[in-house]
Amino acid sequence: MKRFLALALVFTLLLPSVLAEAPEGDLAEEEVVIVTSEGRALQYKDRGEDVLSLQTRLKDLYYYTGPLSGQFMELTQKAVRQVQEAYGLEATGVADLKTQDIIYGDAHRPLKRGSEGQDVARMQTRLSELGYYWGKISGNYLDGSTAAIGNFQEDNRLEKTGKADIATLIHPALPTPAPWPTAPGVTTSKWRRNA
Repeated sequence: MKRFLALALVFTLLLPSVLAEAPEGDLAEEEVVIVTSEGRALQYKDRGEDVLSLQTRLKDLYYYTGPLSGQFMELTQKAVRQVQEAYGLEATGVADLKTQDIIYGDAHRPLKRGSEGQDVARMQTRLSELGYYWGKISGNYLDGSTAAIGNFQEDNRLEKTGKADIATLIHPALPTPAPWPTAPGVTTSKWRRNA
């Protein structure tokens, strides 16, 4: 009798978890993604994988030119300051969470004559699609890119400088995608919810 009661109790406890499983088939399902972040502010002399990820992302954005060491030293601090200046933040050189949101988000670097890289090529491609740029998609910011950006700025009521500052690059008419990263300390889990 005791064995039967214990078995019934176990079955009763397990039954709700079995029933909670989403059945396959006709029920409409919605996939929900939960993102959690356990980031920390990073500053001079910090070390670790999160610093390495920050350096890697800053290098992808052409702000950082130093070694990928995982050590937050002068070059990392300088790169963080450049991002903060470009986005109108106080240039502390500390990668606080607000600064990291920008860096790991749709971040850009200001572009001007002499800039080179994939971000320049993406900008040239977008300007070509809009009819402002007719040159070769070279990834080199030269006279044609300067003229195209200047004309774009003039047509969109931006200050005409010929330099692709952040305000120009994030203008709704010129959405040039930045490389998308995976931020450190971010975990993604998926679960299904019946609709």
